[in-house]
Amino acid sequence: MPVRSLTNGDGGGVPFFHIRGDRGAILFGVLIVVLTVSLIGASLVALLSSLALTNQYEVNRAQALYLAEAGISQAVYLLKNQAIIVRGDEFFVTPTKLADGTYEVKVDFNQSLMSSTGRVGGISRTIQLKYNLKGKAHTAHNLKICLTTTTNFLHLSPVIDCSVS
Repeated sequence: MPVRSLTNGDGGGVPFFHIRGDRGAILFGVLIVVLTVSLIGASLVALLSSLALTNQYEVNRAQALYLAEAGISQAVYLLKNQAIIVRGDEFFVTPTKLADGTYEVKVDFNQSLMSSTGRVGGISRTIQLKYNLKGKAHTAHNLKICLTTTTNFLHLSPVIDCSVS
């Protein structure tokens, strides 16, 4: 293959090689760079998508817990203010919609236990509040008296101890 040179008119210059076997070498290099950048971009999209799903899961878990606490608070309010009439050994707060989720509460007087479940976006969280009436019968009436004399119980402990006179 003949060697040609690029000249500026005085005979000197840089040799210019044109070999047929080099055709597409630059195209191949560009193709490799584009594929590498595409793979990095796809990895970043997958990572960000995974982070968004994890974040939404944690938000739903927190909301479900807050809903469960709201259920306990509503049951305590209803019992304290005698807004309900309890017959039997159990009391239920029917599923109640609040914001993006629901909560439901069960008070079992035989086991001295309040149980509330909050649900949001397929996530459910349950909290339980055990109470001790210190020797008194575990009835709705005695629990109402206990709750009336106790304040800030959810922030102190999951167990309520109180004396009923």
